[in-house]
Amino acid sequence: MTKVNLLPREVLEKRKSEKRFFYLIGGLAVLIILFLGIYSFGSIQIRKEEKRVADLKAENERLNKAIAEHQVYEKRKAELQKTQDIVSTALSGEIAWHKILNEISMVIPSNIWLREFTGDILEGVTCKGYAQDYDFDTPDLGHKPVAEWIVRIGEIKAFSSIWLSYSQKTKFSEQLAIEFEILAQLKGEKPASAPTAPPANN
Repeated sequence: MTKVNLLPREVLEKRKSEKRFFYLIGGLAVLIILFLGIYSFGSIQIRKEEKRVADLKAENERLNKAIAEHQVYEKRKAELQKTQDIVSTALSGEIAWHKILNEISMVIPSNIWLREFTGDILEGVTCKGYAQDYDFDTPDLGHKPVAEWIVRIGEIKAFSSIWLSYSQKTKFSEQLAIEFEILAQLKGEKPASAPTAPPANN
């Protein structure tokens, strides 16, 4: 059976044009929807990256603040260490004279009187004084009290290289006495040159 289209040719062309127009509009709509989808997806990704950048900036600021605080701590620690080094250096050559004097007071005999006590880190200690001498000792004990005093000084741990500079019999406050001078080097220091030998007993 043969179909016969009785519509005029102009109407058929118009319908074809309208159909092509609708197809074009539909394609444009699809493209617009696709573009909007791509745009929305891109906007979401951009917002995510912006948030990520903001978080990184905040983290960077936090780390910079922590680093600054740590640097302040390190600076204070360095200053404290410097102060401790200065104190240690200052105290490294200090002698505890109060301890030495206390030990001397504990070992000094009752028949010894000190009239002079000088101390120096390099020169050591000089101890001058008198020992009691008796006029009734027969035979004469000589300089035995001074020798006993030297032995007692040797018990003081801070002293080394103890020697007698001189010892001679004399009078002290109208009484018989033995005048002496004893030198003692402090431990850890280079000894000074030894003095001349003491004079013979009187």
